[in-house]
Amino acid sequence: MGDRHFSRISGVGVVLENPAWNAQRQANIAGLVHNYKARSTDLLAIIAANRVSKRFDLIPKVKLMLKATELKQAVTDLDNTAASVDRFTRTLLSNRQTAKSTPSSRSAKLAKALKVVHSSAADLYLALHDSWEAGCHVRHEVNLLLEDRVEIIKKVSKRSSQNTPVARFVFHLTLAAHLCQEKSLSYETAVQVYERDAVASTVAHRKPSFNHHATASTQVTLAGPQLTPPATPDVIMVDNICRTLESASGVKRRACFVLAGDQRVGVSMSDDTPIVPFPGGPRKVTLRELLLLGTNSRYNVPLKFRMLLALRLSSNLLQLLHTNWLQAAWSKDTVYFPLQQGTKAKEHDTATLSLIDLNRPFVCLAFDEKEAIKPPCPLVNPKVALLELGILLLEIWHQQSFEARFGLEPAAAPGGYYTRLAMAIEWLDDTTNPMPEQYDKAVSLCTRGVIGGESHFANWDDDIGFWAAISEDIIDPLLKNCKLWKGT
Repeated sequence: MGDRHFSRISGVGVVLENPAWNAQRQANIAGLVHNYKARSTDLLAIIAANRVSKRFDLIPKVKLMLKATELKQAVTDLDNTAASVDRFTRTLLSNRQTAKSTPSSRSAKLAKALKVVHSSAADLYLALHDSWEAGCHVRHEVNLLLEDRVEIIKKVSKRSSQNTPVARFVFHLTLAAHLCQEKSLSYETAVQVYERDAVASTVAHRKPSFNHHATASTQVTLAGPQLTPPATPDVIMVDNICRTLESASGVKRRACFVLAGDQRVGVSMSDDTPIVPFPGGPRKVTLRELLLLGTNSRYNVPLKFRMLLALRLSSNLLQLLHTNWLQAAWSKDTVYFPLQQGTKAKEHDTATLSLIDLNRPFVCLAFDEKEAIKPPCPLVNPKVALLELGILLLEIWHQQSFEARFGLEPAAAPGGYYTRLAMAIEWLDDTTNPMPEQYDKAVSLCTRGVIGGESHFANWDDDIGFWAAISEDIIDPLLKNCKLWKGT
């Protein structure tokens, strides 16, 4: 801890600001030592003589002689030293893994399940892109809800019964069709994902027709690749999602869109609970705006939502990266939250926080009428992706943007990997607002780029072992941190 701190702890070698005041206090202390004959101004001799006499230790009494400013400074120095030692110890423990560390079987299963979701998310984009008819609307917008899917292991491995197909998992979307800025219509939908062969084998290429009776609302469900059950839904291919949504309004049975094996959208019928379409486009705020709102201590985002958001973002890094839904590393400008419909809250107004649905973060994609299918995005370096996730987790915990933390304008934020790494580590080492142990572990490994005991990564898309290591070292600690709210 250094000589300076040791001298403060032992009470020896402290220089007081007022020598006369000090000498008087030492003379008083000398009178406490039995048969002490030496100089009353020699504090070290007084302490030594007292120890020989086996009386009560005088060091606590000597400490009381220090002025309040000296005591406060000593306490501050000791706190800083202890915090630094704690940070150093936790960093060593978080990185103390063998190079050949093997993820648990659960982490390996989760990685494989998320790989299935990743493939289906890529197919979903292609199917949606081909399902808008030219001239239908000026622009289409799709919001994809971010879900952690930590319980997906059981669902992906679950087999269907003899007569009923079972969805492996579900995507939740909001589809918005825009004719102009003032005229839009939105639908909330559920995307049921089945095994690929089951749906593809039953597709019939004909126009859908509906019997217009009874209810005035429609549930729209997109279903993707599925387990192979003996009984499969009757699927009819559609060319225009918007027309199908409008045609399905008011039918007895609900339209259920199906993502077929050939990356096309078909329509089936479902008895699920209907979701009513609502006027206007979905209103939303970015995570950056939410962080700006959170700078006001009266409107802090509750801990529950911050911890669950961190878990969702870490899981969706595997689910969506290198698809059109997430073409670059995570950023606070690409994570959105819905605002309550019909509200008139002003942007950046602290009152807006109560109108934000914090439990439904999503990513957004716009489909322009003339837009061609986007080519595969350039692969993101795994270290960059993990560092940006780590920075985002720091921002979520501290409720402060990276730029605000270092006094930078958003446009002046550094973009280089090593510059951002150094700044992130500096922020990570700040102990004024310590993170919970499991959260700290995940952030530390993300930021420093040590996954599975290694700092050199294989190809992101091809190495399932790397995915399993991320599940083990990042997703699992964040899941443990959320057990209070998830019941796991």
